[in-house]
Amino acid sequence: MRNNLIKNIQLILAVWGPFLIISPASTLHNWQQEMARFVPVFKVVPYWGNPQERKILRQFWDTKDLHTKEASFHVVITSYQLVITDYKYFNRIKWQYMILDEAQAIKSTSRCVFFLFITIA
Repeated sequence: MRNNLIKNIQLILAVWGPFLIISPASTLHNWQQEMARFVPVFKVVPYWGNPQERKILRQFWDTKDLHTKEASFHVVITSYQLVITDYKYFNRIKWQYMILDEAQAIKSTSRCVFFLFITIA
């Protein structure tokens, strides 16, 4: 399933993002590997780590040329928990697409969290 999604993203290369991929923490590395394998032309920011490491990663979130091939990044991969923790940073970017891996994770949480994800997109 995930491979099909990435292949579809590859087919629409006219859209350079930014894409926000949110998945359970256990699959973050898999997403990073599959993006490198199937769409190596995309600049991917793996967004996880401690608060100081994430602060450094956000420095690469330059909004100049955001929707172009020349953008500083095309994809950010992160976990559900980090989107909630760092919501104010994610909300500053106008994401083209948001991909929710195992989206049932937001169904089982509060209604407020569900709307938080909707406002990011």
